[in-house]
Amino acid sequence: MAETLSRGASLVLVASICGALWLKGLIGGGDLKLIVACAAWIPFGGLALFILSFGLASAIQGGATLAYIRVASRTPLEKALRSRLPYGVSIATAGLVWSTVSLLTSGS
Repeated sequence: MAETLSRGASLVLVASICGALWLKGLIGGGDLKLIVACAAWIPFGGLALFILSFGLASAIQGGATLAYIRVASRTPLEKALRSRLPYGVSIATAGLVWSTVSLLTSGS
């Protein structure tokens, strides 16, 4: 029961914050659905690791995208990346980091 409440708290917190970002047009609907789905699996105590991993993965993804844009010559992908940056890769990476750390620490 406590585990369910903990995961529910993560879900509510992430959905509230990301829902507000979506309403302002700062993230896309697909990113919102993916991050909320991930939050449903993460207990409240693991949320900090997930958010930190997401931030780091987003920074790396953003840097790589900017580097690609600097060397790309007006390709359709380059034009699309200038308008929006999909965070799906960063969200999935953060989920993978959280689940790996969770798995490694649960055995000890």
